[in-house]
Amino acid sequence: MADIVFKIYNEFSEDKFFDEWQELYLKGYAYNLSPEWCKLWFDIFGKDKKLYIIAIYNKHDALKLVAPMYLKNNILSFIGTRPILFDECSVISETREHIEVLLDYIFENKFDINFEHVNTKSDFACVLTRFLCAKKIKHFATVSETKQIIVDEFNPKHGELKNINRQKRYVVNNMNDEVVFEYDVEKNEKAVNELITLHKQRWSLLKEKKGLQDYFEKLMKCSNVVLSRLSLKSNNVTLGYELGIIDSNNKYWFLMGACDYNYHKISPGKVIMYELTKYLMENGVTRLDLGRGCEEYKAGYANQEDILLFFTSYNSCPFARLYVSIFHLVEKIVKLIRKTY
Repeated sequence: MADIVFKIYNEFSEDKFFDEWQELYLKGYAYNLSPEWCKLWFDIFGKDKKLYIIAIYNKHDALKLVAPMYLKNNILSFIGTRPILFDECSVISETREHIEVLLDYIFENKFDINFEHVNTKSDFACVLTRFLCAKKIKHFATVSETKQIIVDEFNPKHGELKNINRQKRYVVNNMNDEVVFEYDVEKNEKAVNELITLHKQRWSLLKEKKGLQDYFEKLMKCSNVVLSRLSLKSNNVTLGYELGIIDSNNKYWFLMGACDYNYHKISPGKVIMYELTKYLMENGVTRLDLGRGCEEYKAGYANQEDILLFFTSYNSCPFARLYVSIFHLVEKIVKLIRKTY
């Protein structure tokens, strides 16, 4: 592609590029491609990493592609990797041609890649797969995870709806109370602390992962982050929270939930998920990402499933190249044995 200009940014700055990046992001991309989110993640987890944002401009100095990455040990990874705090990775690009130009740049400069959770339905996955195979670049491409999606309509399976109604009846009949759902409650200090406390009571993730609590506390200050709450009507006691984010494509992503285990009999996590999904679909949000993983409760709501791939190349290390060559040779031998027998 003629008249292409590459620019590499090794720091975040409130300059022209930041504004151009935001303008391009607003055309409809996942939240983890926004400059605000990338800066937040990198400020907390980027201490031992070199920021390496690749930008492609056309001859008119118009920004056409942004690949927000970092460099470590000559390996390029997307911002948000290790710890992985996104549900799929990609680039901001207006055309497939620009993605191919990006990949040419990466491998001509002898970088390796570590791209986790690439959606098979994306242009990025298609171009990346074709490029790696056509150029005979030694790599692994494996399925990393699946994730459940709700698209256009919310039709929970009958059993799920029946369970939700049963939980609500339990609150009325056995507790003489009602559950109250609130969308986009104020993310004040009390609510944030309560969410984190409830999460820590059930799971150890925020305790064990350094920087993770700081990340979620700062994330909740972002304008496109939504905190929803489920409580009892009589005394306003919190039953649970659900934290999510709406991207520039008007897609809602479930990020983190937490419930008071003392009320596990009424399954507050399932109730708040149902009420939140119902509210979003009724108010113009027609795509909801339930996050990575194939848990049964997600399957009860989802009407689409995406497959995520993990791409990694081993070209800059001779020992790694030898390892991959041996691995592929073993694969061929296994296939030959299967054909024979």
